[in-house]
Amino acid sequence: MVNSGVFSQIIEEAGLGEGDLMVFASIMFVYFAFIGIIVLAMYLLEAIGLYGMAKKSGFLSPWRSFIPFANTFLFGKIAEKYQRRDGKPSAKFSVLLLVFEILTLVFVAVCLAFTVSMIFVIIASSGESELGAEIVAPMFAMLISCFVLMGVSIAYAVMYYIALWRIFAAFDYNNATVYLVLSIVFSFLGPIFLFVLRNKESVF
Repeated sequence: MVNSGVFSQIIEEAGLGEGDLMVFASIMFVYFAFIGIIVLAMYLLEAIGLYGMAKKSGFLSPWRSFIPFANTFLFGKIAEKYQRRDGKPSAKFSVLLLVFEILTLVFVAVCLAFTVSMIFVIIASSGESELGAEIVAPMFAMLISCFVLMGVSIAYAVMYYIALWRIFAAFDYNNATVYLVLSIVFSFLGPIFLFVLRNKESVF
């Protein structure tokens, strides 16, 4: 285990005082509080948008838009109602998006766990001239997990944006592509567009 003496030594070597640490902690608190407010606002806008769209689309439980994971399933269900021109059945966006979302969260947790363990190993070995072999395993596991996470995240993003276009097209076909491009470039616009379009009549 890494004791407090090691952290104190690192802080002293870095030339940081207690006041510096308090300022840094305050800045980080304000930063994460601001990010948290933005994320919550985007979540609520998307949830309200999906709620309105689910009601317009004839779903019996639109309240699922406010529940994590259930809202992803509902999002996919709305996208599935869009009729393809070739007449082929729609992909199971509801199941696929839910699976990819869960996998993404799992691999994020795994990456964080291996990263934290590697940091602790590095701190514990800070007094030694060379890092021991004990860092190799967590580093290798972290790299593998991050590569898998990258692949899963890309697959999830592709599936999400295909589904998002179908939802945009159902509620405003003429501007669906513009909405999608703007949502990809500026991710915060996606929930805003869903919120704005929620009261329009759907045409699947």
